[in-house]
Amino acid sequence: GVNKLVDGLAVAEQLRRDHPHAFELLATVRMMYKDYHRETLWDSGPGGDTGSDESASGGRPNDTPRLGNRREVDFFLRYAHPVISVEDPHEWRTSRISRINYSDHHRDSVINDVSAEQVKAYYHACKLWDRLLNEPSNTIWNKSAPGEILSFDNRRVL
Repeated sequence: GVNKLVDGLAVAEQLRRDHPHAFELLATVRMMYKDYHRETLWDSGPGGDTGSDESASGGRPNDTPRLGNRREVDFFLRYAHPVISVEDPHEWRTSRISRINYSDHHRDSVINDVSAEQVKAYYHACKLWDRLLNEPSNTIWNKSAPGEILSFDNRRVL
C-alpha cells in the first residue's frame, strides 16, 4: 500500500518558528483524547497449551495453535496531553520537543487548561497545525512492496 508520512517534530519546529503563539498553545494546553472500542481476546487454551503436541490432537501432530476461550472486551480510554510535548513547558520557546501526541480521530471536544476566551485561538492553532501537516513540502509518500513492512517512531512520525 501507499503510506503518507510526516515528520511531526520538523513540523512542530516550523510552527514554533513561524507561528509562536500557536506553538505555545499546542505545547501548553492539554488536548483531551478518548477511545472506545471492543476487542476480541483469545486465551491460548487450557494451561497456556498451544495444542502443538501429539497427545493433545489424538496422536496426530498439530501445528495449528488451539485457541481457548473467546472474550469480547470493551475499552474506554481517556487521556490528556498537549499536542506538542516539550521537556519544559514553562520554557516552550527553547525547550527540546520530546514527542508529538496527535490523533485527530480520537480527539475529544473537551479542551482542558484553556479559558473560554482562548478557545478560538486554540482552534486556530489546531487548524494551522493540520494545514502544516498536510502541506506537500512536509509530506513523504512511501509505496511498500509486497512483503515489506514499515516501522517508525509514532511519537515523531505521523
